[in-house]
Amino acid sequence: MLLVTSMCCGGLHMLAWQSDVLATGPDEVFWKLSCLLLMALGPSALSVWAGLKARRGADAHLRLNQTVNIAFGIFGIVALLAYMMSRVYLLVEIILIIPYMDPGVYRVPSFPSYWPHLG
Repeated sequence: MLLVTSMCCGGLHMLAWQSDVLATGPDEVFWKLSCLLLMALGPSALSVWAGLKARRGADAHLRLNQTVNIAFGIFGIVALLAYMMSRVYLLVEIILIIPYMDPGVYRVPSFPSYWPHLG
């Protein structure tokens, strides 16, 4: 589920990668960094887990030494905090840039001209 949600959430936010609304500077850098982090965290966590299981067997997490176990725990906590901060940053940034969007974004399309209909 982490793989699907991270790819979908990061992918949707990457649609604004070249947006004119995002100011050049730290906002744009944080936006792109957050998108990349959301896109990469799910597949990287899955690949580490699958590699560990394939190399050491189904009970690999029980047979790791204490140092590796602590390193995985610290990395997991840091990754979780970075994931949460990225999601919060993107949500807040979306709310902050709404007033600066192009007015054409708010135009309602004429759906009957796009969808087949009877009438």
